[in-house]
Amino acid sequence: NGHGGALCLQVGTNYLSDCNFDFNEAETFGGAIYTRNSQHEYLTRCNFDTNIVRSPSGGGRSMRIYREPNVVITDSSFIDRGYLLLQNGHEGKISNCQESNDGYKVSGVGLIMTSSTVLLSNTSLEGSCESIYAYKSYVNFTGNSKFIEIDNERSKAPSALYILQSTVSIDGICEFMNNTAVSGGAIHAAESRLDVNGELVVANNRALDNGG
Repeated sequence: NGHGGALCLQVGTNYLSDCNFDFNEAETFGGAIYTRNSQHEYLTRCNFDTNIVRSPSGGGRSMRIYREPNVVITDSSFIDRGYLLLQNGHEGKISNCQESNDGYKVSGVGLIMTSSTVLLSNTSLEGSCESIYAYKSYVNFTGNSKFIEIDNERSKAPSALYILQSTVSIDGICEFMNNTAVSGGAIHAAESRLDVNGELVVANNRALDNGG
């Protein structure tokens, strides 16, 4: 069905640790891994590099996670552009992970969440042209998360963190520094709620249109 270049996981509980997923390809979803209707997904110390999705209407170059009640990703790195697509999940936890610049400046969103509840702890996007997008979701930032030097000028993405009809709670330290986007160089919130209970650091961001 064109899903999951390396692994297609459906139903059950899956544990993956100390794995490298490199140069995998899928036609539509999940360049490396595609999961659907599983009970639990646990990834620890996994690395994703240069995985691709062929179809422009597809997504999740590293992983596409669909209808998962419990997703836990820890101590992992993503060099794929548009790396993680989390859809219609009940609860996800992403800790100590980093998406870094692979040397290319192309369009794409790093982490997409729709109708999901996601805890992001000590997770960073640095030096890439991608962002985090949340739609009808709840996102909670804990620990120290960083969005640094994300350049969306060419991709025309709205901001480093774009939230639509969602609630974002910042309970730790969240830093937005030296980012460039179309509107809201750091954060673009539409029909959403932003609660800052911790520390929000916003400095040296630039918007091409509105809201630097």
